Amino acid sequence: MRKTVLATLLAGGALALWSLAQPAPPPGAPFPMPPTPPAAPGTFSPPPGANPLELRHAERASKEIYRLQYELPYAQGPRAALAQDLSQRAQEAYRAGRYFQAAELAAAALRILEAGRLEAGVPVAGPGRRGRGFYYSAPFRAQERIQRVEAELAYYRVRDPLARRLLEEAKTALAQSGQGDFYALLRAEAARKLADAAQHLIRAERGF
Repeated sequence: MRKTVLATLLAGGALALWSLAQPAPPPGAPFPMPPTPPAAPGTFSPPPGANPLELRHAERASKEIYRLQYELPYAQGPRAALAQDLSQRAQEAYRAGRYFQAAELAAAALRILEAGRLEAGVPVAGPGRRGRGFYYSAPFRAQERIQRVEAELAYYRVRDPLARRLLEEAKTALAQSGQGDFYALLRAEAARKLADAAQHLIRAERGF
């Protein structure tokens, strides 16, 4: 019991320190999203008798949907509405036993939410990020991801119109990101997130 209480207090303290360490948003920008909690099982359970591969996909889908449900209440704007639609599609796919598709749809929604925060000038925290230095290469990584997604759309003949729409929005965001300040780099990173979302939708459609 004491160990459980101590672990809870330490986790709360770490969360508070994480929040204090985040850079302040520019005037008029929305308050940064709270950090995503550790992955936890979602509200669905795979049926008995699922094979090991299905169980792995189900576990991943459950975690992605859990993260998405945690973040959606804090999201605003058109990106939030789109993520909400994808969340519904992900849950429907999970209930139908299409676990890989569910995981990819939820992942696409999460990337869209991250893009929305970046477009608002709010840095997105995450594993492996090293402050502002991480964003300096954002325009190059965004261009590389856009080119890759464009090739995949053509090769796999993807029918999902949302994937194509997100790719076009990524191109526009990168072209409009400009140069010379940190917020231009954030907009370039938002372009990469939109391309990432498109790539997840491609995987959801093709099934691998």
